[in-house]
Amino acid sequence: MKKQKRRGSYNIQNNFAEKFKTQIQRKKLLDEYIRHISCGYSDKSFSVCDMDTFMHYCNKYPNDFPTDIIERAKRERLFFWERIGIEGTTGKIPGYNSRSWEFNMKNRFRWSEKIELESRGNVVTSISFVERKTDSKVLKEK
Repeated sequence: MKKQKRRGSYNIQNNFAEKFKTQIQRKKLLDEYIRHISCGYSDKSFSVCDMDTFMHYCNKYPNDFPTDIIERAKRERLFFWERIGIEGTTGKIPGYNSRSWEFNMKNRFRWSEKIELESRGNVVTSISFVERKTDSKVLKEK
């Protein structure tokens, strides 16, 4: 009788299932991701691969996915949305919807309203937007 191979041990440490096997393919993946988020789009709408896969490649091939380039693209995405807010608020965008922009900022960048109270008996409230810093590990656990 023929001895069966244990499938679990066969697939350990292989790259057979990787979609982006070569450095050229990974460079193309990075370029597409950079282009995508620099235009203001979210990570979730990146259609080439899901973010778990992208992060797997970032961790496995750190030389192919420089974090400084990725972080710069993320700042460009934030700049894209902040520019819309400034131009819309100053009247440069006809039909600008500030509530829609506020909703985008809260959901995309975890902005929230901060209320400050004065303690002299008079209640003064001011609303400002504050960017919440979160650890990516915390977000994945939820």
